[in-house]
Amino acid sequence: MGNSVFDGCLIAEELAYGCTGIMTALEASGLGQTPVLIAGNKEQQRKYLGRLLEEPLVAAYCVTEPGAGSDVNGVRTKAEKKGDEWILNGQKMWITNGGVANWYFVLARSNPDPKCPAAKAFTGFIVDRETPGLTPGRKVNLI
Repeated sequence: MGNSVFDGCLIAEELAYGCTGIMTALEASGLGQTPVLIAGNKEQQRKYLGRLLEEPLVAAYCVTEPGAGSDVNGVRTKAEKKGDEWILNGQKMWITNGGVANWYFVLARSNPDPKCPAAKAFTGFIVDRETPGLTPGRKVNLI
């Protein structure tokens, strides 16, 4: 949209002043978008970021896992390359927008060696909501 990072921060701050719940829902989509902005190729950016502007869609950022929380080094979701495709196997939890997201940024361990440095052990994946085998979990309301 041509806004600077400062503009984005200012808008987020103003939204949060009015309602932190709305701001969290809107900014959570930004979490999922950021890896695509930084490391996605032009085709991925056009496909995944473009659709967020064309329709009222959101993305989700999937790192947190049962037993690991947000400790990235504890991520157990595995990514295995089979032929030309990657197969992801694992669970994520506490994913803001997870139940309504159109696509997900998913962090998975692509190198099973526990001694592999984190910078080389993980790969980020863009996963469409309609991907076979993807099952969004139930929404949990906290009191």
